Amino acid sequence: MKIAACFTPKSTNIKHSVSAMAEAMRLTSTQRHTTLSIGHGAVASVTISDDPSSYSTLRQGANGNVLAIAGVPIKLDGSISDSLAGVTENGYEQAIAKLTTLDGAFAAAFWDAKENKLAVVTDLLGLQPLYIARPEGGGLLIASELKAFAASGLIAVEMDPAGWGSFFSFDFNIGERTQLAGVLRVKAANVISYNAITDKLETKSYWSWPEPCTDMKLDDVEFGPLLDIARQEIKAYSEHSETSTLLLSGGFDSRLLMTLLKEQGLHSPAVILQHQDELFGMDGRIAVKVAKKHNQADYKLMPSPPSYFDSPEFLKYLVMGEVAVPCLDLFIAQVSQSLRPEMKAVWDGLCPGSAFLPAYAHLASFEDYLRVRRRPTTSLHWEAAKGVFSKETALAMEEDFTKLLREEIARFPNDEFGVARFQMDTRKRRCIALNPVTVYANQVLPFIPCVSRKFWDLAGRIPRTLTVSGELYMKLYKEHFPQSMSVPFCSGGSLISTHHIAPFFRALPTGGKLRKRGLHYWHQMGRLPVAGKLFMG
Repeated sequence: MKIAACFTPKSTNIKHSVSAMAEAMRLTSTQRHTTLSIGHGAVASVTISDDPSSYSTLRQGANGNVLAIAGVPIKLDGSISDSLAGVTENGYEQAIAKLTTLDGAFAAAFWDAKENKLAVVTDLLGLQPLYIARPEGGGLLIASELKAFAASGLIAVEMDPAGWGSFFSFDFNIGERTQLAGVLRVKAANVISYNAITDKLETKSYWSWPEPCTDMKLDDVEFGPLLDIARQEIKAYSEHSETSTLLLSGGFDSRLLMTLLKEQGLHSPAVILQHQDELFGMDGRIAVKVAKKHNQADYKLMPSPPSYFDSPEFLKYLVMGEVAVPCLDLFIAQVSQSLRPEMKAVWDGLCPGSAFLPAYAHLASFEDYLRVRRRPTTSLHWEAAKGVFSKETALAMEEDFTKLLREEIARFPNDEFGVARFQMDTRKRRCIALNPVTVYANQVLPFIPCVSRKFWDLAGRIPRTLTVSGELYMKLYKEHFPQSMSVPFCSGGSLISTHHIAPFFRALPTGGKLRKRGLHYWHQMGRLPVAGKLFMG
């Protein structure tokens, strides 16, 4: 589900522009959009045609108030349907109080017709994308995707040098900036208040990270409360749809999720991607063993065609992801071609990349982080930028990005918690969460447990030294799910197990890397004038 809206101090009919924004975000034949005109603007919602959710994503009260929601919100201490039932009948402050108690990946916009005020609320971690822009002459635009702003006709389409500099240096944006000038991504746990009469905009945060427990040891971590919260979230997600599919891999998250689903008597068929790029298909084979070990007879093994990255399906993936991540060998991108609207919903692991095992390196300082992650301006990526854009534009990218980077880093302490927070605020929101909340959501509801306030009030205190190596996950399985440890884990291109593994299997990660490198050079071979014709025919 996606949303778009425009509000302006001027009493002009802008329904046509908002409809164009919604149409630009309608990317599949299974989607439809609805647009409502209101006193000082219009609001639209894009949903799957056969909407599987138990609640309405766009509703208007008898008093003219409007609520639009993108993503999949959940309520841990009650029903999401009951929680949202009377929101439009109440006023502005009551709506904010209600929306800031929701969990899950979502973004909501509430219009108070009497006060002529708009409230925008983003989820705790900012996983659900939401962007804003201020048109020249006043007003406010909001949308779930960048392409909507270009389609509105209400703002100039120009590049943001800092946004493009971030893209070339990191492969993702940082801060609030995007590649589109004047269009900003709304921060996590944020409340935006806009008065359509005075054109005044205010922002505030409704949640802050807990104080880190720097001296916490592995034996100090209590899994019971964290698992209980995860179970609560799973129950809350299941309210949205009785039909769902589990995306099963050989890693930690999906195995734990399978176990928790079975505990609660929830049946979800599994989809396993058999891809050769990950340890010669070992990840898929391990996932099959996991399914059999847990009596998951209902699973489907999906092949990974070697020509995927040259196919129309990959182009669809890039469009759905707004080319936010320039991935040319990321196997997880191939999952999207296996999703079907009839699945209704998919369980996609636990809080992308950070619940019990973060999908980013443990680095103790920003000096280490920039040395490892930031591309120097002498890299091929920057050289390409200088060749495509003018020297003046490339210089502006470098200067504006450097200034923005300095400002963003200054917001966090220069230690492992600060670096981890920066990575969660940037790479997590813009890359790791891209598939479920941006791509998969075009066809199904993405269910992502471990994204609640209760969970992160506890998990946010745990040092990354305990989570990054897999020790925390191994301890969790050993203490609570020992039966699941008989099959090795395949995570991050490595095999992890408490049992002895033959040398052949230990050599697989190295072999897999060599295979990737060999395929890379093989594909480049065709560009060589003599050798290309000799070897490629």
